[in-house]
Amino acid sequence: MIDEELFLSLPNDPEHAFALYEAHVREILGDDSDGAWKWQSEYIQYVKAFMLVYKIDIDGIPDWSPQGEEQFDDYVSQFIEASGIKAKASNLKRLQAIRNGISPLYSLEPKQKIEINHHLEAIRSIIAEANITPQKRDALIDRLEAFSGEVNRDRTRLDAFTAMYIFAKREAKEELAPAIEKMEKILTVLEKAVEWIGLSKSAEKKCLPTPQKKIEDKRKSSEPDDDIPF
Repeated sequence: MIDEELFLSLPNDPEHAFALYEAHVREILGDDSDGAWKWQSEYIQYVKAFMLVYKIDIDGIPDWSPQGEEQFDDYVSQFIEASGIKAKASNLKRLQAIRNGISPLYSLEPKQKIEINHHLEAIRSIIAEANITPQKRDALIDRLEAFSGEVNRDRTRLDAFTAMYIFAKREAKEELAPAIEKMEKILTVLEKAVEWIGLSKSAEKKCLPTPQKKIEDKRKSSEPDDDIPF
C-alpha cells in the first residue's frame, strides 16, 4: 500500500516526484524483483498509475502488449529497466543543478530534523571507526558538521550534504558503505520535505522584497506651511 503521507508530500515537479515515488514502490514491494511475477505485476501497475495521474511519459517503456510468456518476460524487463533509469536520471539532474550553482532550500518539519540528526550521529560514529586516512576522515567530518549546522535552520541548504555524499562515494565507497547508506536515508527524508526552492544565491537575493521608495506628495509640499513666518 502506498504511503498516503508520502504521496501528498510529493513535489510538484513530475520527474522529481517520480524518483521519490519509484523508490517508495520498490521499498514497499520488497526485493523479489528477480522472476517474481506478483512483484513485477504490482510494480508495473503502480508505475502506470503514476504515469496516468501525472501525465508523464517514460522513454523506453514498451508501447506494445505482450503475447505469450516469452514476450511477457521481455516486456517486464524493458519496463522495469526504463522506469529505473528514469528515476535515477531525475536524481542525477538534481545533483547536476546543485553542482552548477543552484542550491535547493528545504523547509524541514521538526520530526524530519530529528530523523536527520539521528542519521548524522550514526554517520559520525561510522566515520570515526572507518579504515580511512586521517585526511579523508577530517574532510568528511568537516562536511558533516557543516551540514549538521544547516539542519536546524528554517531553510536547509544541501551544499554541505552533497559534498559529503559525493566525497564518500568517490574516495572511500567500500569502507564507508554503511555511512553512504545512512546518507541516502537522509536524502530520502530531504526529498519528503514539504517545500523546496531551487535558486542560486544571486537569484535568491533578487527574490527578496526591495524597500519601496518614499513618494513625496507634491500637493502637500506645495501648500504653505503655517509654521514658516513670512
